[in-house]
Amino acid sequence: MTSHADSGEDKMRQTTEKQKKQKNGYEYLMDLLYPERACTVCDTPLKDKRLLCDVCKEEYQIKEENRCDICGRPLPEEKRVCEDCKREGKIIQNTAVFFYKGEVKAALYRYKYGKNRYLGRRFAEIMAKEKAEAIKDADILIPVPIHRRRLYKRTFNQSEILAKYISKETGIPFYYDVAVRAKYTDYLANHTKEERKEILKDCFSVKKEEFVAGRRILLIDDIYTTGSTMEELGRLLLKQGAVSVKSMTVAVTEYDDME
Repeated sequence: MTSHADSGEDKMRQTTEKQKKQKNGYEYLMDLLYPERACTVCDTPLKDKRLLCDVCKEEYQIKEENRCDICGRPLPEEKRVCEDCKREGKIIQNTAVFFYKGEVKAALYRYKYGKNRYLGRRFAEIMAKEKAEAIKDADILIPVPIHRRRLYKRTFNQSEILAKYISKETGIPFYYDVAVRAKYTDYLANHTKEERKEILKDCFSVKKEEFVAGRRILLIDDIYTTGSTMEELGRLLLKQGAVSVKSMTVAVTEYDDME
């Protein structure tokens, strides 16, 4: 014969199991509705509010070690500037959070071409947190502009979204229309380093000089490959009176992938 106590315990057990199932169902639904509950890079589900899983942080994030003063790639300790930056005479200093490879490469493709705009906010939060020292001295943030034809096709500028959310995280203002891409160009990924430099000549123009003169500017983009884009735009802004121009990207290619 079942006692009242046993019956009550059974009901409590059933209620607890029901609550667990409801909770699990809720968490599953939240994971579907809000992808930010997963790792930004590999999309592995996370049970907390971290932006990166431990595996991606270890595998792809650039360690705080000796790096080239210009491109930001790792260097032997006795050097300050890599041979490529020295040979090319580059002057625009870049810093990046990740190496452009593996899951990072795939995530940036999903962001840029899969129109997963939420990834822009996530990457921006990572940049603001991991590169706070590099950001703090900037007066304004300027996203690398894309041509209106490409903007029409893609519907958004991935660099502008990054700059917008870095601005929200840091309080540093961003201006999306200070510089424009005046000349339409082919996708730079299809060209060599030398071809990119030639294609980008006179590619940009400055619309609002009053936002440039006397300012310390931080350019924002998704990927740093050869640095040709940053050099062309950065030098133009310096000619227009900027005190300094540096750049920051989500990722940088490794030396072997620069071509």
